[in-house]
Amino acid sequence: MKRLIKYAILIILVVLLASTIKTFAAGGGSGIVTTSAEKVAPGEQFYLIINLSSIGYDNFNVAITNSQSLVSGEPTGSVSNLASNGTVTTFTINKAAVGLDKLGVVYTAPQNEGMVNYSVTITPIINIDVNSIQSRIEELGTAVSSAETEISNAEASLANLPEDDPSRIEVGQSIDALRQAKSEAEAERDRLQSQLNEARNSTPINANARIEVSQKAPEVDMKNMISGKTQNEIPKNDNMIDDEMMKDKDNLKDMDSMKDKMKLMEDNEKDMKDKMSTLQVSLKDASDKITSLSQGTTYQGSSNNYLSSLSVTGYELNNTFDKTTNDYFISVPENVNSINVNVTKEDSSATVTTYGNTNLVSGQNKVIINVTAQDGSVRTYRVYVTK
Repeated sequence: MKRLIKYAILIILVVLLASTIKTFAAGGGSGIVTTSAEKVAPGEQFYLIINLSSIGYDNFNVAITNSQSLVSGEPTGSVSNLASNGTVTTFTINKAAVGLDKLGVVYTAPQNEGMVNYSVTITPIINIDVNSIQSRIEELGTAVSSAETEISNAEASLANLPEDDPSRIEVGQSIDALRQAKSEAEAERDRLQSQLNEARNSTPINANARIEVSQKAPEVDMKNMISGKTQNEIPKNDNMIDDEMMKDKDNLKDMDSMKDKMKLMEDNEKDMKDKMSTLQVSLKDASDKITSLSQGTTYQGSSNNYLSSLSVTGYELNNTFDKTTNDYFISVPENVNSINVNVTKEDSSATVTTYGNTNLVSGQNKVIINVTAQDGSVRTYRVYVTK
């Protein structure tokens, strides 16, 4: 469970980072439609950007009307039914076919300064026959009503039959079959009604955007603004990056908070593992006692002679401690005459004896740590100290 939560947080961090990378500064407009900059110079190209991830429909028609009769090029993605007469550009989008979070339509700013306004209408494409579905819903409603009447009649007939009448079984089976048919008809009716409601509630979306044409406008890095099919690049040399940097800092703070939470969860996971290990030892000890009693023998005590941790103050072992690994190595300066060995027993009933950690000599020294279990079995750990 802890691991699943950790993976979930990692996924959240990846999504948060991806959203930071994919976001680029927009000019004037709503959350659905924006422009690639707030200002452009006369004759300069820019993008009208459609945020596909903010649109809840999978298939829809787009109609873009601009106030300056600007000529547009092809959208930067796979669209169909593209048409433009200067003032109005129309096309059809299938989000799965486009495969992008954002779609740009390129325009060239007019030579005269001023404001260019855009009106965008997004109309969902409904691929169902509303009248046919409505007729089918009515037929299913009639079938449900008929089934209810037949069930009521059958139940009345069953109540009038003697308890020992063999036909009661057949009537009961008929009632069960009618109830099943009624349930299936209701489920299909509700599914079609939901589909019909969704179609009827699919209303067009209207959005607006605008861009200022000015001689003092900053240059727009069109190559980096929308590139190929990825549209993930943040422009490197554009004034609009400043606003996004503040947002990025907030996102990074959130990511740091996430990392802290992950660290806390990792610590909790380690603590849980330690507690589980202790519980397993206790369970094994109890199991040994039960086995001993069942076999009529005398219980000699726990056989656990493992350490759960081993370290040397001020020095790092050559390998991370593992209770099944008996030998470790460290190096100390020539002027060190003794070391402090820290150990934790896995079983509190065991005893630990350490010797060889004082009066160190030049060259290699061997420190012995003996762990004696309650039943008398001994396990030896060794720390080789090179001076």
